This record gives sequence, C-alpha cells and structure tokens, in this order.
Amino acid sequence: MTKLERAVFDNEVENVHDRATINFPRAMIGEEVINYFLPFIAEGVPCYINYNQNIFGKINQGHPFHDQVYPVIHTRDFGEISCSLHTRDKDLHCMSGANFTRDFNSIGFPVYKGMAFFATPGYSIEEINKSEIALWDKVRETAEKYFKGTSPISRD
Repeated sequence: MTKLERAVFDNEVENVHDRATINFPRAMIGEEVINYFLPFIAEGVPCYINYNQNIFGKINQGHPFHDQVYPVIHTRDFGEISCSLHTRDKDLHCMSGANFTRDFNSIGFPVYKGMAFFATPGYSIEEINKSEIALWDKVRETAEKYFKGTSPISRD
C-alpha cells in the first residue's frame, strides 16, 4: 500500500466530495433558493451566478364518475436547481458549477437541503484547481452567514 493509499484509508486525506458539498442547517423551498439565497451568495462572494430551475407540472383532466364531475387538478413540482458561479476578483478568478440537493418534506413538498459543486470523480483534492476550492470555501462561508440570521429572509 502506498503512502497516499494508506492516508486515504486512515482518513487523513481530505475527501473531495466532502469539500465540494455544503449541507444546509435547514431546508429551503425553491423560491427561497432563487429569490434570497443565490442573490445573497452573489453579493457575499462576490460573483455572477447563472441558474437553471426545472419546474415539472401535471394537469389531471376532470372526468365524470357516477354523476359526479371531478375538477381539473393542476400541480407544479420544482425539480432540480443548478447554477454556475463566475468570479473575476483580483484574488479569485474562476468558475464552478453546482446542483442543489433536493428532498421532500413531510407533506411531499420539494425542499433543498444542500449544494454540491461539480468535481471530477476520482480526483484527489490536490488535483482540483486551487482557485475553484477557494471559491467553494467562500461560498460555504457566505452560506453560513446566510443561515446565521444575516440573510434578508431571516430578518422578516
């Protein structure tokens, strides 16, 4: 076993997945992610953010059944939210992409519990661009500020 393999086995080398993942202390709905969280990150890092939000919808046609007519039901479900962050700061010049981790709350409504930056599978932390890691860290630091009550939504 090589020194690196031994260090990985002993958990002495930082895992890229852990470094590239931000777990939120509370879940957010899609509107909060788009309208409050991402603008807070853009201002705090600072960076430009392009995002993509998939919304899935379903319309069930009302139909007659034993002399009763059931209404048309229209439901919407927020799907994946992904983004790319671009910064051109003199000390930090890079881009990174991320997906928001989606789950469902107790009543089946989609919520977002974290953020996972894109990292090449199989790469060690030493193989990831240092500027990109610095961006991940800055986003993590800004996200912590958001959840500690310095966000606009926390003040309402």
